[in-house]
Amino acid sequence: MSPWILLIVVAVVLELWVWRRIVKKRRRAKALQRKLTPEEQRWVEAAVRQYKHLPPELKQRLNNHVKLFLDEKRFEGCDGFELELQHCVMIAASACYLCIGREQPPFANTSLIQVYPSAFVTPARPLALDGNPVHHGDTRLGESSHMGIVVLSWPDVVAGFEGRGTNVVLHEFAHQLDQADGLADGTPELEESNYRQWGHEFSRAFLHLRSQIEKRLNPSLDPYGATNEAEFFAVVSEAFFDQPADLRRDFDRVFELLQRYYRYDPINLRAL
Repeated sequence: MSPWILLIVVAVVLELWVWRRIVKKRRRAKALQRKLTPEEQRWVEAAVRQYKHLPPELKQRLNNHVKLFLDEKRFEGCDGFELELQHCVMIAASACYLCIGREQPPFANTSLIQVYPSAFVTPARPLALDGNPVHHGDTRLGESSHMGIVVLSWPDVVAGFEGRGTNVVLHEFAHQLDQADGLADGTPELEESNYRQWGHEFSRAFLHLRSQIEKRLNPSLDPYGATNEAEFFAVVSEAFFDQPADLRRDFDRVFELLQRYYRYDPINLRAL
């Protein structure tokens, strides 16, 4: 390829990239101008029980995140589930509460949310060589893919709004944050100086939870967090937003690191 043709190709690609950014910026500005309807506002408040206690600036930030989430993500009802606007708004509100400490719109890599009428069974995954199944399918309440897809069971979404420390939307979207770098390893994208401290404290807390379970103690965290490091991050993220005082009492260093990562104080309900 001649240098001139290469130069033209680069110029066209650059122009398309700039144009896409301009279009996206205009679309976001238009989405943010829209006010949530009174009905949509009620759904947001029902999904995020802390909403009524938030300062006005954080209420507005959450509302803005929700509007952009609804505009940019695709929702799909599965297995006969009749998807309605209420489902989308409540899922968006719960997911965006994870990022209330951040000014920028969350979940850039998330593209599709699939909603089932109940717990769903994942398909069996065959081995590539002999075709024997790795497993015959698991029953799940939610699932997150590094491809930007989140799958949720609606009854379990609703159960998470009750504030009992387990919230499938918070859990699966915490996985999305973890998977943003392409790995599901319990370590989301951090400032470079924080990785060593994060790895040390989270590993220590993860092993402590496993030890509690092995000793048949009654940990404050969901035992599912002892499955692996990725599940531990998702479970402590649930607790951070849903039962923050308990998490700070029992895993104070993890709580502090999550405060720094989420840029939010869930006890005093303020951005950091």
